[in-house]
Amino acid sequence: MILCFDFNLEDSFSNTAMDYRVNGWNVQPRTRTVSNKTKRKHEQRGARLALQEMRLKRELKSEAYQETIDALRIDFDAALLTFMDQLILDSNTQSHSHLANLAYRLDFNHFISSRR
Repeated sequence: MILCFDFNLEDSFSNTAMDYRVNGWNVQPRTRTVSNKTKRKHEQRGARLALQEMRLKRELKSEAYQETIDALRIDFDAALLTFMDQLILDSNTQSHSHLANLAYRLDFNHFISSRR
């Protein structure tokens, strides 16, 4: 597509014309009109999203949600520590170097071992 600008210098750029040509055919940009029905749908969707956002923010700030997250964090940390302890124990007792390597790689920054 070739885009040409034609400026008429005599009128001090007051008449600016754009010429769209594709394979010798003049092609004008397509304009899109939005119907009232579409506008209403967009407004309704915006209202639904605002309501969902309000409900989500309220739920995230609730004390029950925070307690649930804290309980899940404690359970996860306990399970992770148990897994790492078992992994280290198995790597030491059975002389599996690949298990020792895995334990070291999982705890490369000593984040897990610092929780003990």
